[in-house]
Amino acid sequence: ENAPLPTVQWPGLGEFYVGEKLPRSFYSVQDGNWNEYTTWTFSPTHIGPTVPDGEYPNLDESELNDNVEIGLTHIVTLNLAESKIDTLKIKHDSKLDMLTNRINCFDCPSSGLFIMSENSTISFAALSTPSATGTMLNFSSYVIGSNTTVEFYGTQTIPPDPFGLAQYDGNVL
Repeated sequence: ENAPLPTVQWPGLGEFYVGEKLPRSFYSVQDGNWNEYTTWTFSPTHIGPTVPDGEYPNLDESELNDNVEIGLTHIVTLNLAESKIDTLKIKHDSKLDMLTNRINCFDCPSSGLFIMSENSTISFAALSTPSATGTMLNFSSYVIGSNTTVEFYGTQTIPPDPFGLAQYDGNVL
């Protein structure tokens, strides 16, 4: 995956990019909240330095193409009402706790992917449930691998078909 192009600050001109601005890819580096820079690295190994202080996926409205991968047994809590990203991957025995919040694949009808694989878990609190129209919006593809878990806690009405999938074979619900 390509690293983002460097930014340049010139007094009076602000931040700008030369050429096409590539999407940023965030990888979990430890357990933590979505909006904490210490939760993320730019390294696809999930090991290495954290992103710069104050950075996290979809920090501002101009960063709508961020890609996120939660891996290596990390637990990330989406502690924002909404995050707008392009791709979300949860894998390697990791977990995303959605609480009652949502992720919106903003303006990405042809590219945005939601992927769960390799014993990963996504959890929902209170009355929140997995839904392509409510909590996990507008991804072009939803890929739910075998041996994944959709977890509910608090007062719930469990949907018979998470993410609109008629079959959820080999998974825990």
